[in-house]
Amino acid sequence: MIARLAVFPVTLGVVLGAIAAAGSASSEVPAACDFTLSAPSVVEVSGTQMVTATLTPAACKGTANPKSSQVCIAASGASPGRCELANGYEIAQVYLSPYIPGVNYVANGTGCAGIATPSGAICSSIGPKAATL
Repeated sequence: MIARLAVFPVTLGVVLGAIAAAGSASSEVPAACDFTLSAPSVVEVSGTQMVTATLTPAACKGTANPKSSQVCIAASGASPGRCELANGYEIAQVYLSPYIPGVNYVANGTGCAGIATPSGAICSSIGPKAATL
């Protein structure tokens, strides 16, 4: 009986060590994608001036791929503004009207990278970028 008790702590120590090693390996942050946020700018759409901003998926690391891009724009101090969502490698572009000259506009984005192992997404905030137009 004493021999069995002496082996148990060694076996338990090996098992716990293996679990700890596996846990530390899986806690590494997987690679993700970069996203590029444009500054707000004025464009003309069907004869109407609007403010626009884009969020573009860029280079990805490892096995990650762009999953979604969301870009939002608002006039400073005004809410709620507008947001647009794009999937995969598509560019998210938002338009806000009416354009008011001399107002400070602020763009923000959220880019999400899809990962296969473990299955899921890693999202990051991009911005803000502001411009008085």
